[in-house]
Amino acid sequence: MLNMSNMRANLATAFPALSDASRLATSSKSELATILSRRHGLNIGCWNLCSIKCSLTQAFVAEEFYLYNLDILCVSETRLNGQMTLDLIAPSGKKAILFNSGSMDGSGLAGVGIIMTPKIASGLLDYEAVSDRIVMARLKGQSNNLTILSVYAPIRDAPDHLKDKFYADLQMTMNKIPQGHPRDRW
Repeated sequence: MLNMSNMRANLATAFPALSDASRLATSSKSELATILSRRHGLNIGCWNLCSIKCSLTQAFVAEEFYLYNLDILCVSETRLNGQMTLDLIAPSGKKAILFNSGSMDGSGLAGVGIIMTPKIASGLLDYEAVSDRIVMARLKGQSNNLTILSVYAPIRDAPDHLKDKFYADLQMTMNKIPQGHPRDRW
C-alpha cells in the first residue's frame, strides 16, 4: 500500500526548498497570458525521478506536483521510451501533463520531461523532444514568450563522444530560442 504521508515527508526532507515554495494568488478566471505575466508568480521545480514507468509513481508525482503548488516541473531519469505526452492523474483526481523525451532505442535509460498543469499546457506553442537528455517547450506569455529546457547531462565518467554529443545538442537547442523582440513568434 502506498503511504502518501511518509512519501511526502521523505520528499520534503530530500527537497526542503520545494516545501517553502509560495505562490502569488491568481484568480481562477485569469487567462494563461496573465499567469505568465510579471504580476503573478510561476512556480517551477526540477526533480530527478529515477523512473516514472509505474502508474503508482505517476500518481505520486502528480500528487506531489500539486502539493508543492508547482506550475511547471522539469524532470530527469523518466526512463520512458520515445517522445510522448502522458496524463498523470493524482489520487485527488487532479491531472498534470508530462511531455517526455526518452530513448529511441528502447533501452529505457535517461529520459527527460516537463510536467505542466493543464492550464499552463493550454498555452503551449511548441514542444520539441531533442534527445533522451534534452526537451524544450515554448509557452505563450502576455508580453514575452517563455522557453523551458529540461536537460539531463551525462555523468563525468561517461564516454567523451556521449558528452560531446550532449553539449552539441544543447548548444543547437539554445540557438533555436528566439532572441530580441518581446513578442517574438515561434
